[in-house]
Amino acid sequence: AAAGAQAFSRWTAEELHAAGSAKYQAGQFLAAEELYRAALQRDPRHVRTLCNLGALLHNTKNQYAEAERFYHAALAEDPTDLVTLYNCGLLLEVAQQDFAGAENMYQRALAIDPNHVDSLVNYGSLVKMVHRDYPRAQQLYEKALQLEPDNVDALCNYALLLRDGLNQPEQARQLIGRAQRLSPDDQWLQQHATTF
Repeated sequence: AAAGAQAFSRWTAEELHAAGSAKYQAGQFLAAEELYRAALQRDPRHVRTLCNLGALLHNTKNQYAEAERFYHAALAEDPTDLVTLYNCGLLLEVAQQDFAGAENMYQRALAIDPNHVDSLVNYGSLVKMVHRDYPRAQQLYEKALQLEPDNVDALCNYALLLRDGLNQPEQARQLIGRAQRLSPDDQWLQQHATTF
């Protein structure tokens, strides 16, 4: 790592972040983490790096507490960063089951951009699961699908709501069929489509 740090000594935080993101996208997570940490040594307040290092720790290492710390550091620098709000909401909801915290993050994201599809879908799932507010969840899913009609996550989550919460199995099957046509290799669909 010391040799790597020396090689990066002339790089800016932005260059280190870009290189880290390229490594992350290529599945080279250890190299990405090293580059992100080097970027934060240059600029400890670099929002994209704080967010992306949080995502890396969350998604590839299951280091949830440290990931949350990076997300909150990014939000301290830019409380309106949609990607960080969404990622932090996802971490709080799925990994930590802090539903109130997750709901706050999704609401903040949607207050900034009411058309942020990922936040609409995840907030819809939270509203369905935690509050059992099926009409509100339906509104969120329908809005997401108006914005991105081919969003497989929205199609699947809405189908689950139609099947399990609204007793509309035929509509649910139609959505699942559409999702299967859009993403035939999706593992969740391969495992669950026959239950519709």
